[in-house]
Amino acid sequence: MGNYIDDNKEKIQQTPGGALCQVFGANEGASCSVALVTMNENSKGLKHYHDNITEIYVFNKGEGKIIINGNEHIVSNGDCFIIPPKTIHFIETITQMEFVCICTPPWTPEHEFVTEDVAISGDTDRCLDYGALQNLSNEKCHSVFRIKLEDDFVPDYEMKKFTRVYYFINGNGIITVDGVKYEIKQGDCFLVNETSDEIINSENKIEFILVCDRVDKI
Repeated sequence: MGNYIDDNKEKIQQTPGGALCQVFGANEGASCSVALVTMNENSKGLKHYHDNITEIYVFNKGEGKIIINGNEHIVSNGDCFIIPPKTIHFIETITQMEFVCICTPPWTPEHEFVTEDVAISGDTDRCLDYGALQNLSNEKCHSVFRIKLEDDFVPDYEMKKFTRVYYFINGNGIITVDGVKYEIKQGDCFLVNETSDEIINSENKIEFILVCDRVDKI
């Protein structure tokens, strides 16, 4: 196991304005989907909404803005946006931008609608103030945590019942999985199975997203 994109380049697909790498989703039997997105500089994503999907965007690199129901938000490293269903949104970049997109239920094409109509209304939470552990989504079949780590981290017993995805926003350190050490860099993503053991050792403050899901197969 290593950095997900480095080990799975064949899963990268081109999208309007950039590229996407799906970590897991509906095809793997997961209850949420996790995708790593890169957008090119001076690009614009599709204006769209989902009829039944809540999305969580966490940005880790780049300059630009996200437009949600016509309201513009300047994006900074570490910003997190929770986008409810039926909320029109898109991204405009200045520099190359990287972020993780978590969808619950998992993204499927029949529930995405491209539109130029901004009449649909919805509420959006922007999460800027966070502590050591912020629960962004807590369902029976999956959880999404945002963690600010100043020491070592080992998933607890309940977390280890799930397949786990680590997406690193800031900081440096080492993640050790089943005795193998991997250097952590900004934007790295690691997929850890239920049967594995891992520990994260921080060299400085580390911020990351942890997604726990009952994935049937990878």
